[in-house]
Amino acid sequence: MSVNTMSHSGQARSQAVAAPALMVLTGAPSRVVAAALATGAAVGLPQLFHVAGMAAGAGPGFAQSWLPMFLPVLMVGLLAGPVVGVIVGALSPVVAFALTGMPAVAMLPAMTVWLMIGGLVAGLVATRRWNTAVATALVVLTIPVTSFLWMVATSTVTGAGVGVGAGAWLAYWTHGLAGFALQVVAVGIAILVLRRR
Repeated sequence: MSVNTMSHSGQARSQAVAAPALMVLTGAPSRVVAAALATGAAVGLPQLFHVAGMAAGAGPGFAQSWLPMFLPVLMVGLLAGPVVGVIVGALSPVVAFALTGMPAVAMLPAMTVWLMIGGLVAGLVATRRWNTAVATALVVLTIPVTSFLWMVATSTVTGAGVGVGAGAWLAYWTHGLAGFALQVVAVGIAILVLRRR
């Protein structure tokens, strides 16, 4: 093997190692489009689930049980990186509140922080070559863990008591188990597909 061939081979290996594991949208136009679509999905999906729940007689809690705003934020973080993930996480609940009045104003700051951190972590995972199971766990557990830490902080500051806050946190995520399971499946499949591209 010639020196030039060995050099090119070494450069290719180096580039392969340095290449992002998952992130596929690197150009500015594609990332802007992805951010717009993900924000639209994060705003629109809760409304679709709400209408479906009412039509099926499942009540207004049906939409919340599927956590429909979370998945578009996590997905765009995986596809377009941490900056886009944070932006979409910040915009989605604010735009949704402005257009639909949901999430409730009391939940708006919490949801904004949760989604921003969720989008950030998903984007950071997309820039590393994590094991698929580890990557999936990091992405889908970020929002529950962030919401728990938020609960502890706010309960401590307001004096409401961590025990009361923990009960509310557990009720929220127990009610949202279907949505959490959907996130695990969807994110896991997305990571497998992106890793094999």
